[in-house]
Amino acid sequence: MIGYECFATPQGEEDERIIHHSKLVSIPPSWRRRLNNVFTGKYTEIPSNLWGSNKLSNLRVGWRLKDYVNSTKQKGYEPYTDPLTTHIPKPLQGVPIGGLGSGSITRGWTGDFSSFRTFSKGVPLRPTSEVILPNQFSLWIKRKSVNNGNSLATVLNPRYAPGKKKPLSEWNWGLVGEDSYYCGLFPRAWAVYEEPDEQTRLICTQISPVMKDNYKESSYPVGVFVWDIENLNPDEEVEVSIMMTFLNGTGNDEVDARGGHENTYFQNEKQNCNGIRMRHVTNEEDKAGKNEGKGGHFNILMATELNDRLSAKYNQKKSYFESESDSETSSSDSEESSKSNSSQGNNNHDDTDENKTRIVSWKQVFRANGTGKEVWQDFSKDGVLIPLREDEGQRFISNAGSSIGAALAVKVKIKPGCHQRIVFSLAIDSPVVCLPGPPEILYSKYYTRFFPSDEIERGEALCGVALSKWREWDKAIDAWQSPTLSDNRLYYWYKSALFNELYYLLYGTIWLNKDLSDKKPKDEEEEEQSKNKEKLKEGEEEEEEDMGLFGILSSQESLTINHIDNHFYASFPLIMLFPKIELSIMKFFARTITAVDVEERLLLFYGFVARRKVFGSVASDLGSLAFCPFKKLNAEILYDTSLFKDINSKFILLALRDYSFTKNKQFLSSIIDSLETAVLYQFENFDLKKTGMIYNEGNYDYTFPEWNTKGINLYCSTLFLAALKSLTFAYEVLGNTEKKIFYDTAFSRAQFIHDDLYSPSKTFYKFDLKTNSEIIMASGLSGAYWTDYIIKTGTPIIPKQKFEEHLRTVKKHNLDRFENGGAGVVNGMKWDGRMDESRGVVDKSGAGASDEAWVGVCYEVSGMMMASGMVKEAWEVSRSVVSWVW
Repeated sequence: MIGYECFATPQGEEDERIIHHSKLVSIPPSWRRRLNNVFTGKYTEIPSNLWGSNKLSNLRVGWRLKDYVNSTKQKGYEPYTDPLTTHIPKPLQGVPIGGLGSGSITRGWTGDFSSFRTFSKGVPLRPTSEVILPNQFSLWIKRKSVNNGNSLATVLNPRYAPGKKKPLSEWNWGLVGEDSYYCGLFPRAWAVYEEPDEQTRLICTQISPVMKDNYKESSYPVGVFVWDIENLNPDEEVEVSIMMTFLNGTGNDEVDARGGHENTYFQNEKQNCNGIRMRHVTNEEDKAGKNEGKGGHFNILMATELNDRLSAKYNQKKSYFESESDSETSSSDSEESSKSNSSQGNNNHDDTDENKTRIVSWKQVFRANGTGKEVWQDFSKDGVLIPLREDEGQRFISNAGSSIGAALAVKVKIKPGCHQRIVFSLAIDSPVVCLPGPPEILYSKYYTRFFPSDEIERGEALCGVALSKWREWDKAIDAWQSPTLSDNRLYYWYKSALFNELYYLLYGTIWLNKDLSDKKPKDEEEEEQSKNKEKLKEGEEEEEEDMGLFGILSSQESLTINHIDNHFYASFPLIMLFPKIELSIMKFFARTITAVDVEERLLLFYGFVARRKVFGSVASDLGSLAFCPFKKLNAEILYDTSLFKDINSKFILLALRDYSFTKNKQFLSSIIDSLETAVLYQFENFDLKKTGMIYNEGNYDYTFPEWNTKGINLYCSTLFLAALKSLTFAYEVLGNTEKKIFYDTAFSRAQFIHDDLYSPSKTFYKFDLKTNSEIIMASGLSGAYWTDYIIKTGTPIIPKQKFEEHLRTVKKHNLDRFENGGAGVVNGMKWDGRMDESRGVVDKSGAGASDEAWVGVCYEVSGMMMASGMVKEAWEVSRSVVSWVW
């Protein structure tokens, strides 16, 4: 376990102190920090709960875990979890760039890029938060009244300069940062620089094409950086050049310097763009040309737009591309420019300086692990890069020991009081994923269905579409977010957190299109397409859209995908923004409920062997990205999740939640048999006394596995009640009266037993009836929240008065008495105000999950309070966790 505090200033206070003055580009409520902000939080490793005072028991678990990690690596696979390897995150992150499940990279709030994720063969599945130093934006500026009329060049990043002769030490680092700030609101971010020249304001708008109900463009692995440059001086012209530099690599020093990587300049008039394509090989086979089409390489492309008024002609004397004339453009040209750059959305992106001079220049290759002199000596002189000449070749392949990068710059002149815009696009074209086997399976990514199969065409098309469509994307994002952002009932910090929590849709997802390993002959594919067209002509119902395979990683440390517990708390963005993806995930779970996998594995916490998957038990996850995902279910090897008392109930509630949001009766009908199989499994295996209620056994058997509980547990039994109520509702919707009556009767029987958990004298529901009756569980009534307020199945399963009484007790004990109410809601708290120290069978001396505050649980408790009318208390809970996390 890693203990750390991310931010010194609570979210909201610092944000609202930073006032954005520009009228050119409006910035909504967002996470804001000045670039010179210093976080005072301590990043210290603390002992994991795995190592408690029961040394002998924990030593056994530790050895089993160590053996699992080592043996898995020896077989050539990544372990799905490796808690023995510490990973201490740093406060460097920002809004990621890319598309849903297609690959991403993060540009942090200070300007650093990190966390490159492509899922390509040979690229580590767990990205690091280490900075990729060559990936930067830099500024060259010249104004007569500043710096004695001399030009100034600087990297737009406040980090200190590397030591002498260190990588990129020749660049001018050390932006002060006092007059610059970052604003993040997923999927957009803004970096505003009012230095080093206080008369020039630069605003960089970063946009990724993630838009509600848009499945096509939201999958594109692209982003744009729109630089709006304002000349605030009404009497003096200014010259400005923006340079984008990027590494041909992921930041993995060993692979980046392996050699065989290739940089190429391209110009595409059809796509109206020019830039640099960086082909990055990820293994020796691909380097030797033996692995073509098998996911062993990917392309990074950065580009800027061509301009109809520019004749991009190689100038033999100056060695860069420039406009034909530095003179004023014609009125017809200005009119055409005005039309093509018309304002879109609230950001008022518009070119107003009619008389423009624009110079595009580039450096096809520079040594990224060198001093960077070959780039900086050009750029710092006049803001223009000198490319290698045409007769010297356009393809540049790196040698072993050298990592390479490329640079692209755009220079403009801005008349007094006017502004100009420079736009860069970034594409991460990693079309093929090689899923580890055996056997290895090749999948294309979802976005590839919309682009040419040729990698050169596809990469340039990605850049072109980003440069031509970003205004539409900006407008669509405004339309999606504006109703929330303009709602004056909502707090500033809430609006910011609500959208920024969605960062994981880019950073932690993978979206697969089709299996390339089982490729049908071309004539068979054409015949199948022909048959489908004939069906439509004959009036047959069109088959449901194929959404491919969508996977959500459990966390930054775990490689399991679509973990059902995480999905229970974190899938609301999918059903609200991308419901087709959510329904496809639930259908996949439904299809696997009857699956059986007889592979026997040693379970690390139990120390005994159990089957991987049993009939009727909902899979805890859909596998690990490191080994046969979507095929080998239940990558979780710490516990036997077939014994978990809550997973099947959550599956049922998720399905009915999805129906409630979409009213898709066809979806409900298609999975109803799986829902019934799930609840019958619970009756058969967990109703130990045949009373109609499930019972816990005190042995790692629910979502809080190390929190000891026996008998009727509040959390599990309420979820079970909710599942029965939801199943009754489902059969009512589908018109099956017989099944509706059967499950309604089962619900009433279980509800009678559940009532014993309520304590009238203390007005809360006890943790369980066996061992811990004095513990207050924050999320104990989760099931009731789902049926009564989300799915809305009818008569509440918990009377409203008792529901509210329990929540008020949670507020008093689990919030107010935990870290003085400033760190969210703790999972468990005793009635007398002491922390709960109960624990499972491995270590009975220390608290397990009970003494922790989980973000998903905190937000759910806030939702419960809001739904029951406890509005003030709900905001307190949300505010406390947002302040702590953000």
